[in-house]
Amino acid sequence: MVKFQPLYENILVKKIEEDVKLGSIYVTGNDTSLPNKGEIIAVGNGKLLESGEYAPMICKVGQKILYNKFVGATVKIEDTDYLVIKESEILGILTEE
Repeated sequence: MVKFQPLYENILVKKIEEDVKLGSIYVTGNDTSLPNKGEIIAVGNGKLLESGEYAPMICKVGQKILYNKFVGATVKIEDTDYLVIKESEILGILTEE
């Protein structure tokens, strides 16, 4: 278990590195034209509203997501790199169907 609790609308994400096969060549996740894929490790308690209440988070721990390149802040926790992003920076939740 990761010892980190994001605040407000922040989410802790572990990037999922996937190799893409193009013909007989494997390309690692360095293509900047494609969005990143990650797994949600921890979520904050929601966006603080003017009323003092929190807007509930849509995303949940364990979900796989797509998010844009070059967003958030990289943090190192227990020798592992994670990304802290805002929920609004997520492009979508990946579903298994």
